[in-house]
Order: sequence, then structure tokens, then C-alpha cells
Amino acid sequence: MTMRPDEALAQIRQIRGQLARQEVYRGMRAASVAGTALVAQVAALTQPLLVPLPEQTPSAWVLLWVCAALAAAALLLGQLAWSSARASSQERAATGAALAAFLPPIAVGALVTAPLVAHGDFDLLPGLWAIFAGLALFATRSMLPKASGAVASAYVLGGAATLLFLRGAAALSPWVMGTLFGAGQLAASVVLYWNLERVARDGEE
Repeated sequence: MTMRPDEALAQIRQIRGQLARQEVYRGMRAASVAGTALVAQVAALTQPLLVPLPEQTPSAWVLLWVCAALAAAALLLGQLAWSSARASSQERAATGAALAAFLPPIAVGALVTAPLVAHGDFDLLPGLWAIFAGLALFATRSMLPKASGAVASAYVLGGAATLLFLRGAAALSPWVMGTLFGAGQLAASVVLYWNLERVARDGEE
């Protein structure tokens, strides 16, 4: 039985996608992930200046951290776009597979923000955001170094502890978000560097 060219191409794309999901993804750079940790720290440092009483102006608190999240996303996506422009078709397929796994939990986290803000449950946001970040890492764990599972677990456990123990003004403290995402992203960058970039550099030497 002869296979039509379009069927053959479809099968090739399917195989390529499966291979991309099984490989360790190397497109994300430790420096860009560390940059997002820096964004979280800058937002935490400026919160007392811009939003000194977040429990009284919670909308301003949300706006500050949404802007920080957008800045971090722009940093990561910019680095991915730059890397993809120089990558092979196989590496671009791996980037697509990684984003397809990573983005849905992040999108859900963004969606739940609106109803929580509408109902005034601002103090639930730090813990939930951390949990969704952990779920996004779990979703891509098969494509990342094994140690990324520890970072994902830390995000989920940190978010759960925040929901359990911190309410009201305490949950909106700048160092809650600064610690959750500053430490979390810094740990993720260390995992990437130690398990991928350092190994690649030592191999070249």
C-alpha cells in the first residue's frame, strides 16, 4: 500500500513531536531564568514604595505583580525567540512541545486571578500563583533535568503553606511573592545551569 506524501509528512511531524517531548529541553537558559528571579526581587523591593498598604489598595498590588509577571514572561519569551531563530527544526519542535506543556497551567492561573480579584480574595493569589507555577514545571518535568521536580515540589508546597498560614495583609507582604518567586526562579536557574550548561561546557573542554 502506497503512502501519500501528505500522510508521510503528517507521520514525520508526529514522530518529531514525540521525540521532542522525550528529549531533555535545552532551549531555556539559566541566565534568563535568573533574570526573572531578579524581576521578582525588584518588584518586592519597590512594593513598599508603590503600594505601601496593599490591604487597603489591593488592586494596585495586583497590578504591580501582574506587571512583574509580564516583564518576566517577556524576558523568557524573548530569549526563547532568539534561541529558536538560530535553532534546528528539531530544536524548534522541542520548544513548541515545552511551551505546549508549560503554558496551560500558567493560563489557568491567569484565569483564576480575575474572579478572585472580583470577589476581593486577593490574599489567596500568592499561594495559588505559586501552585500553578509548580504545576507548570511538573507538566514539563519529563523534558527538563530531574532536579526540576524538586523545584516544582517546592513551588507547590510553598504555595500551599502560604494559603494555609498567611491571610490578609500578611499574604500581601512583598516578601511573600519575593520569596516564592525569587527563590523559586533562582533555584530553577541553578538546576538548568548545573545539569545542562555546566555539563555542556565541561564536555566541550
